[in-house]
Amino acid sequence: MQSGIYICWLSKFIIIGSAPLSEMDFGEDIPDEYLDAVMMSLMTDPVELPSGKVMDRKNIQRHLLSDKTDPFTRVPMTEDDLVPGRSIHISVTYYSIVHNLVYL
Repeated sequence: MQSGIYICWLSKFIIIGSAPLSEMDFGEDIPDEYLDAVMMSLMTDPVELPSGKVMDRKNIQRHLLSDKTDPFTRVPMTEDDLVPGRSIHISVTYYSIVHNLVYL
């Protein structure tokens, strides 16, 4: 449990403010479950939508500014409907560190 907390803290310290990372940036075969479902960039703050899809928080927040619906089902939704993806966040952070994808 302690290592998960450390990884989350490390992730917030290193990844926040960085440019989106995609497979094109590194020539890596990044697992699909670590990529934002719309932008296909490495997620830094994954959230689950009511449809079950996972997106990076900043991307769905941007979408909700102009369209108050789930982008996959078009069902009305708000930011309150987003569920933090803590376990995927830890997995993405670990993958990023192991594969040297984390940069300032």
